Amino acid sequence: MLRIVKLITRKLSLRLSLMVAFAIGLLLAATLTIMLYSAKKAVRKEALYMAQQTTEYTTLKIDNTLKNVEEATRLMLWNVEHHLDNPAVMYEYSRKMLEQNPHIIGCAIAFDPGFYKGRDRYFMAYSFYSENSSSSLKKDAIVQGSFFGNAPYPKQIWYSVPYKTDQPYWTPPLSDPDPNGNIIISYCLPIHGKDGQTVGVLAVDLPLKWFAAAIHTTKPSPNSYSLMVDKKGTIIIPPAAVQQRLLNDTTMRYFATNSLAQTLARIQDGYEQIKRKDNDYYIFSKKLDSFDWYVGVVYPAYDILDEYYHLRGQVIAILVVSILTLFVLCLLLTYRQLHPLQQLNRLAQHIANGHFNESMPHTKQDDEIGQLQDHFLQMQQSLSERISQLKQLSASLEHQGEVLREAYGHAQEADHLKTAFLHHITEHIVVPVMNILADVEMMSANHRHMSHKENMRVVNNILHQGQIVTSLLNKLLDDSLKETEESND
Repeated sequence: MLRIVKLITRKLSLRLSLMVAFAIGLLLAATLTIMLYSAKKAVRKEALYMAQQTTEYTTLKIDNTLKNVEEATRLMLWNVEHHLDNPAVMYEYSRKMLEQNPHIIGCAIAFDPGFYKGRDRYFMAYSFYSENSSSSLKKDAIVQGSFFGNAPYPKQIWYSVPYKTDQPYWTPPLSDPDPNGNIIISYCLPIHGKDGQTVGVLAVDLPLKWFAAAIHTTKPSPNSYSLMVDKKGTIIIPPAAVQQRLLNDTTMRYFATNSLAQTLARIQDGYEQIKRKDNDYYIFSKKLDSFDWYVGVVYPAYDILDEYYHLRGQVIAILVVSILTLFVLCLLLTYRQLHPLQQLNRLAQHIANGHFNESMPHTKQDDEIGQLQDHFLQMQQSLSERISQLKQLSASLEHQGEVLREAYGHAQEADHLKTAFLHHITEHIVVPVMNILADVEMMSANHRHMSHKENMRVVNNILHQGQIVTSLLNKLLDDSLKETEESND
């Protein structure tokens, strides 16, 4: 870690690259964060809108199919009521009902027991598709029958309720399956005689698996699931086997214990967000117009944002790669731009070590670095010239110093000679002077008792000694004048 810190501290190009990459990365991160936040809102809004539209489309599709079935049944009822006196045609009408309506898998035209004299007590013209038939309509796939269920038809709900109420009636899923084992619901209309009295019931059958197929298309995401409930809260679709699998889901258990029907009824045409510990869920609801059934969709929030999370991962990966690429490019560019500075640094080190004439390649850059390099070269040349002048001056001073040292030696030698000379002269002067002083003292003390001849001898002696001193002083004076003249020259 310390190595990296030291490397960053010492490398200007690395510091500049890191600063540029950090600044641009921060800007990109802020921009992408805002974009991702907006994208998240847009994705959620679009997903919820599409889920709601899918729910409404499925509900509308089911409603339209049911209304078509109701309309077709009413048209068939008109034919039946106008041909009550011809029981044989009832079989043809029930068969045509299947041929003309692809969603209907059975049609029953049943009359009061004993309505037709001379026939069986119970008369019902019942047509249905055999279990070996395909979904496409084929005449030879339609089978005729005269019974349905495990009880006489007057006791079955599809007959008894519309007969007694004299009103159209959609049955709940019937407990007794059709001859093929299909769980069905039936749309039932009372048949009226010429006197307006109810004489029978016309019923058409729709398989519950058709509703399941329609509901299955309402699956906006892989982890979402659709269902249909009645007003009592009973789950009609999916079938019981699938319901048990769904009930293993904590959310479904939550709805099972908290009345899913009430939840869907409360939502009506729209959606509601349910917060759970494991995740948030959006519950969509749409009520069928034909009867009190609700189409519901449970949409996990993580499915809504799954694409967003995938997009966010891609954006983060692109951001990291972009920052790294930018860092490498900045490092290469700054290294190339700062290479002349590195050359200047090395040259300055060489100059600091005394290599003043170190050559440096000329740069073609016209920017500040190029100008700095040119000025550094000019400074190097000027410094080299100054160093050369200093060397010359140093050599001259050294030569003058040698001359001065030599002159100083001569001066010292002359001073020694002068001292010796003065000492010599002084020794020669002292003796005559002492003699003069002695003679003067003697004359001063004995001149009264001395003869003229003795006085003259002493005077002559003093005169002779004075001449010696004068001669020595003249010689000293002459040597001094010569030395002064030589020094002046």
